[in-house]
Amino acid sequence: MRQLIWVLSGSLVFLKGSARHETEEGDCLELGPPSDCVFKNESAAPCTYAVAILSNP
Repeated sequence: MRQLIWVLSGSLVFLKGSARHETEEGDCLELGPPSDCVFKNESAAPCTYAVAILSNP
């Protein structure tokens, strides 16, 4: 299974364990195995993002 976060507009901070990923519009982040995580918008502007989960049949 693969998980992707695609930032459609604004900026998004993604925290997974001690790793911090700062993403902007157009960025796509591929995640590893499922684990606890935090999605944060640290700006005053709106943020829109899509999470895609892909699996092989």
